[in-house]
Amino acid sequence: MTTTISGSTGINKIQDGTIVNADINASAAIAGIKLSGSFLGMQVFTSSGTYTKTSGTNSILVYCTGGGASAGNGSSVGASGGGGAGGTSMKHITGGVTSITVTCGAGGAAITSGSNAGNVGGTSSFGTHCTATGGSGGWGYTNGAAGGGGGEGGSGASGDLNFNGQGGGNGYFAATHSSGANGGSTIWGGGGKGGRYNSAATAGTLGSGGGGGGKTNDYGAAGGAGVIVIYEYS
Repeated sequence: MTTTISGSTGINKIQDGTIVNADINASAAIAGIKLSGSFLGMQVFTSSGTYTKTSGTNSILVYCTGGGASAGNGSSVGASGGGGAGGTSMKHITGGVTSITVTCGAGGAAITSGSNAGNVGGTSSFGTHCTATGGSGGWGYTNGAAGGGGGEGGSGASGDLNFNGQGGGNGYFAATHSSGANGGSTIWGGGGKGGRYNSAATAGTLGSGGGGGGKTNDYGAAGGAGVIVIYEYS
């Protein structure tokens, strides 16, 4: 799915699935990028497709985030770790950009049986300009004794600035209580919530990791699909 947002009154970004006002100049400055021209709008990809520049665009700033991993399964005798989040790469591209293939890495599929570890997230890419790997699956309870370990975060590559995704948390188990771990976060927001005795784990969004299974509510939740955000400037 592609969302196009236009306007010159401010810079926007995605956070926890919602478009909010934000200033991205700080992260650009850290990478040694000086943004020029007027902000024309932004295109957001949450599934693979083709980026076609808006008329008048002379440079773009791309954020490419890999898919989040799913969590492992818990059980009545153990809780699982959360899935790792996808990494992110940021790339400033000037001139010659008209149509680029966009690949959004899939989120790791949920685990619905056994004590298996979670599934890895897929790699996202913006043409050949930058890539970001997905997170690693959270461990099932048998992989980390009573409390499964969290999966590792993915990493950005080939960007002007590259970010690691946050790793998933470790599951917690005690004789009277068992809590699945939360999934790892991306720059766009937090991961899925870990399962508890009275609530199921929730899936990650925008490349974040899925929440781990806990006691009774033991299924590890899915990771969020990767996302690619393109800011356009005249």
